[in-house]
Amino acid sequence: HTNATQKKMIALKAIKLIKEGDVIFLDGSTSTYFMAEYLNEFDNVTVITNGIDTLVALVGCGVNAISTGGCVSGANNSALVGNFAINTVENIHANIAFFSCGAIAKDGKMTDCYIDEVAARKKMIENSDISVLLCDSDKFGKTQPYVIGNVNEIDYIVTDSFNDGVIES
Repeated sequence: HTNATQKKMIALKAIKLIKEGDVIFLDGSTSTYFMAEYLNEFDNVTVITNGIDTLVALVGCGVNAISTGGCVSGANNSALVGNFAINTVENIHANIAFFSCGAIAKDGKMTDCYIDEVAARKKMIENSDISVLLCDSDKFGKTQPYVIGNVNEIDYIVTDSFNDGVIES
């Protein structure tokens, strides 16, 4: 949970994009984990996540949560990955997907260090009306080996770098 203070601030900004009744994807990142405690402010949202810690936090806050299932990632033991998780996401349509990445290159390429989490993130983005990248400022101008996509393919970036923190992509 590096940069926890920034990620909590990002989470508070990100929940402003949620509406009552939304179906929400949260990936297995620590950035989305910090959203869990604020989602109990909504009476009627459903969250689908491949994050083990996020799932536990959501249930603890009384939020309607569904696990993607799947295998525990060997590289990141707080995320569920693999074909089972991807197939679950593939069969669900969400209003909004919140996800993170390990780095954003100067050309806008979103990358990560965990190859087995990339496919689930891509499917969440694809199967949602709105896609929202949660990204603390330490990730800008860097790259990691596995490509998720480009920021011009998503709807919003929520960060701690700018005044209101929400950038329409």
